[in-house]
Amino acid sequence: MSSLFKLELPSDFKPEQRSGAYVAVGPSDRQIQAGRIPWRARLAITVPIVELLVRVMGPEPFLGQLARPARRILEANAEPGSLQITAEERSRLGGRPALALRARYTKAGQPLQVRGFFSFSSGKPVYLFLIGTTHDAMDWAGQIADRMQLFK
Repeated sequence: MSSLFKLELPSDFKPEQRSGAYVAVGPSDRQIQAGRIPWRARLAITVPIVELLVRVMGPEPFLGQLARPARRILEANAEPGSLQITAEERSRLGGRPALALRARYTKAGQPLQVRGFFSFSSGKPVYLFLIGTTHDAMDWAGQIADRMQLFK
């Protein structure tokens, strides 16, 4: 993962070892997850061409292609039928264009909210999830997304 992005954690978050993703847990059940979106998530475009085009043209023209895989990842983490996307918009992740989703869902009986950011780093699709309880103001989330470093 370190070849795709660099993530600066707040001092009160502790990293955990999990396969396939970078995860850090903080106070009040806050969580940060980041990783690569696997191409098998069925992006509607071919891999080598996209990697080349993203590097040449930048990620902006391809962000819309990340909406479906983003929803699939969120649905996989949520209890069946509990996912509610509350907003989908263009945003920034580490200063680069990104697709941002806000959602609510239930996991293990606990209602949660998530701010998800999806973009490209080194031509490959990546995600950042910032997760908190439904009572969390999520005021910490923007700083982490701003500081994440993606590579061209």
